[in-house]
Amino acid sequence: MNGKEQSNLKFVKGLLKETIFFNGNGDGTKVQITHIPIANVDLTVRFKNILEKTNIKALQDLLNTSPYELLGIRNCGRKSIRDTRNEIEFFVSKHPEIFDGNYFKTQEELLKETNVPLFGKVSNDFANKLYKIKDIFLCQINLPIRIKNYLLDDTTFRTIEDLIKVDAKNLIVKKNIGRDSIEQIKEEVIKITNYDTNKINALLNDPKYILDLLDDFLEQLSQIERDICLMRWTNYGKTSLQEIGQTFNLTRERIRQILSAIIKKLRGKILPNEKLYIEYFLSLIIEKPKVISFKDIEIIPLYHRKYGRNLYLAFLSELFPEVPFEGF
Repeated sequence: MNGKEQSNLKFVKGLLKETIFFNGNGDGTKVQITHIPIANVDLTVRFKNILEKTNIKALQDLLNTSPYELLGIRNCGRKSIRDTRNEIEFFVSKHPEIFDGNYFKTQEELLKETNVPLFGKVSNDFANKLYKIKDIFLCQINLPIRIKNYLLDDTTFRTIEDLIKVDAKNLIVKKNIGRDSIEQIKEEVIKITNYDTNKINALLNDPKYILDLLDDFLEQLSQIERDICLMRWTNYGKTSLQEIGQTFNLTRERIRQILSAIIKKLRGKILPNEKLYIEYFLSLIIEKPKVISFKDIEIIPLYHRKYGRNLYLAFLSELFPEVPFEGF
């Protein structure tokens, strides 16, 4: 290895570590980096675009990427990596709240600890239990109506995972959520973690909560994807692909491709429990022989969902063409 190669090796080794732990102050102490979107870090637009094309979307993804890999990316040189390092250090200094506990811990210490904002430091065993129930919808939790309605009205809270990611102090400052409410929420979550596997699976796969699954899915779409879906189906599918394409400056075929991809992605979520959903819808038809209306499948009284009822029914008619839904 010649002098230049040695210099390059020393340079890249000092810039980024091949681990989720970032060497914060050079003396061996570490800082744990969480899933912070790259978009939140003040990098150049050009470099952000480069990272996105390589599927590096979070700060943790970046720090898990070998510096050699970064240098191998087109238009990513030593200056890009150096600037990135500087911006990360600046970001860290301005946002200490993103770190667990006392900010600076050794890797060994961090591996022994798990932080769940709502509960604070928890054991690995309890963290694993929380992971197993993270996709259970909040409307399935046995909480007082007042607390449940408040949480459901805030569209950032869809699942248990959304809830436990919020620090208790941040919940307390919100309207109608006090310390007693926090304790009730914690107690109910803990109770669910102690359910056996069959009971947890029954909650995760309960077809009665199909609308919540659709809400969760819609929130994962990009804004343009949601807008296209709303234009296409809010008016019972009467808005043509051509009209939608003109609105977004896209061809009719491109709009068709986008809608097909959305339905395919949603079908992938439904497929594992497709039989359960069909049985559920058929039970509704048998109970009251008629087409299924939105009211028939909305199990949360007086809850105003974020999207129009026609969009939910349109999705369901696309997924289950054999089931008669009102208007489709």
